[in-house]
Amino acid sequence: MDSQSEIEQFMHSYFQERTATIRRHMVLHQVFRSRFYHDECFWDCGRGSVNASEAEKVLDISSTDAGANIVTKASENRRHRYRLESFGESWLISAVDMECSLCSGKGADSKCAICNGVGWLDEKELSRYLEREYSIGQRPFAVSEQELGDRLNDNPSIEQFMADYFRAKIALVRQRGDMDAAYRRRFFSSQCAWGSNIKSIEWCEAEKIVNLKTADLGFFVFTDRNGPLRIRYQLVPKTQSWLIWKGAAECSMCIRRGIRADCFLCAGTGWANGTNSGPSKPPADPPRWQP
Repeated sequence: MDSQSEIEQFMHSYFQERTATIRRHMVLHQVFRSRFYHDECFWDCGRGSVNASEAEKVLDISSTDAGANIVTKASENRRHRYRLESFGESWLISAVDMECSLCSGKGADSKCAICNGVGWLDEKELSRYLEREYSIGQRPFAVSEQELGDRLNDNPSIEQFMADYFRAKIALVRQRGDMDAAYRRRFFSSQCAWGSNIKSIEWCEAEKIVNLKTADLGFFVFTDRNGPLRIRYQLVPKTQSWLIWKGAAECSMCIRRGIRADCFLCAGTGWANGTNSGPSKPPADPPRWQP
C-alpha cells in the first residue's frame, strides 16, 4: 500500500470513528435535552452533526516535510485542512486548519481582518483572533445592556432551573470528554487541541445569568459565558418549572458592524438562530418537565 493510500485509509478510519463517537454523544445529549428542552426546540440539538461527519470527504493530499496536508470538505461549504505527521507505521493529526469564514467561496482576501489573506486559520491563530476581538472586559456587543432589560431578582424558580441546567450541561460536556479520550489518543497528537472540549468546559463553568426579561410567552434569560457571544434563552412555564423553548446567540455579524435590518444572520434582531430554533407557538399540551 503506497503512502497516499495509507493516508486515505487513516482519514477514512478517522471519519468512521468520529461519527461513531458523535452518535454516542447524541445518546447522552438526548437524555439531557429531555429534561430541559421543549420537544420542538432545535437550539443546540446537534441536528445534522452525524450527517456532516459522515459526509466529509478527502479532496486533496499533499506531502510536507513533516508528513502531509489533507484538504477535506463535508456537507457545509467550508473546507478543513488536516496536518498529519508520521507516527511509527501510521499517522497522527498534529493540527487542523479551518477555511476562513469571510474568504470561503470567494478566495483569500489580503484585506481580510481574520486571516490577513492566508485563507486558512489554525486553532492557535483562531484562538488568538478570538482573544483579540473579544477580550474579557472590553468585548463589543451587538445588543446593549439597556436593550437586554432590567435584571430581575424575584423569580427563584427560573434561577433554580437555570442553575440545574448549568450543572447538568457541565456534567454532559465532561462526560463527552471522557468518551472522546481513547478516540483522540488514536488519531491526534498530544499537542493538537482541535475538537477537544477544554474551551467548552471553561465556557460552561463560567456561564451565568446577566439579565431576565419578560417575553410575550414566558421569560427571556440572557447569559454570559466569558466567551465571544452571549446567549438568549426563551423559557416557557411547565408544571411548576420551565422548559427552554428557543435559544439564540448574539449575532456575530452585528457585533462587527452594528445591528442592521438586512443582516442575513439575525434579520436585525441582534440574535442569531432565534427565529428557527423553535415553533412559532408551543403545542396545547407540551411535555411535562420531570425534576
